[in-house]
Amino acid sequence: MKQYSLQKKLGRSILLVLFIISLAVSGLYADESEKKTYSTKNIDVTVKDKDGYNHFLVFTKIMTPDKSYVAYNVEFWVNNYVYSEMDTFSQISFKAGKKSFNGNFYKSEVSSNALVLYFYMEESTVKELLTNSNSASRLNISQKNKTIFEYTIATKDNFKKALKEIITVE
Repeated sequence: MKQYSLQKKLGRSILLVLFIISLAVSGLYADESEKKTYSTKNIDVTVKDKDGYNHFLVFTKIMTPDKSYVAYNVEFWVNNYVYSEMDTFSQISFKAGKKSFNGNFYKSEVSSNALVLYFYMEESTVKELLTNSNSASRLNISQKNKTIFEYTIATKDNFKKALKEIITVE
């Protein structure tokens, strides 16, 4: 009888120790995830190609929880495109007067029958683009340092509003 009671106590003790270890391990993973960047909000902007088809930009502000690092992802949803050599894109370039504001390509995928190109832009570049957004009228996509796509920003006011909103979001 005492042996059964001892086994029961030992079993409970082992379960308690395992439970405490699992809490500690999950706490470690939680701390690690807090170090990673997180997105705050997505803002969509419509652009048009020379044939009048709509394509979409999605700006996402990325930052660390302590806001020591802030950058922007720009997803470019290209409709009506033949998918070939998807990894040879190099940059997205917003044209505002004689100035260009560039983002670097980092990956692509096909989703919902659209080619999705992902670009990275520094915070300072996006802020400067906002400052010059009244004259921003088009954007180019480069492949192997040659412009292959040129698009017109559909509505400048919406573009400026979207940039302002994504920059100020916390």
